[in-house]
Amino acid sequence: LNSSYQGLASLYYLIIRSVYVILFARALGVDQYGAYVYSQSWYLLALTFGSWGMNELAIAEHARQGPARGRAVLEAGYGLRLALCAALVVILAVIAMLFESDSELRLLILIYSQAVLARGATNWYSALLVAHERSQLWLYLTIPFLTLEVAVAIALAVSGAGLVAIAIAQCAVW
Repeated sequence: LNSSYQGLASLYYLIIRSVYVILFARALGVDQYGAYVYSQSWYLLALTFGSWGMNELAIAEHARQGPARGRAVLEAGYGLRLALCAALVVILAVIAMLFESDSELRLLILIYSQAVLARGATNWYSALLVAHERSQLWLYLTIPFLTLEVAVAIALAVSGAGLVAIAIAQCAVW
């Protein structure tokens, strides 16, 4: 049952994201969508380092140690995750300031770099819910927030809002 909830959350994500990519790319146009993807790619790359296999380790340790000791492992892991993600936000900001010459792209990268911390934390909560066999809670959180993010981004793009406004709105939802 727990796996089914995880699967449903992943399926919902894939369906909504597929619709999102098509509608959002059409609303923005090729150049703006390219800038959007480029600026988001920075934080997605950093997020990979922010996770570093800790989700799987947390789930395994919680199962191995049991609830009493597992809680301490999860708390320590969360602190480590937040510290690592915060460091990555700073590193991304420095790299963007040093190496991105386009001011709008630099600003977008700076805005989306905050997502490393937000997404790092939410990914940890996802792992925590899996470890506690409560994946239905992740499904219940995914549906409204992902739907809101997609709806807001598409509405802003269709209304002609710029990428900075879209980035700020997305980060606010995250």
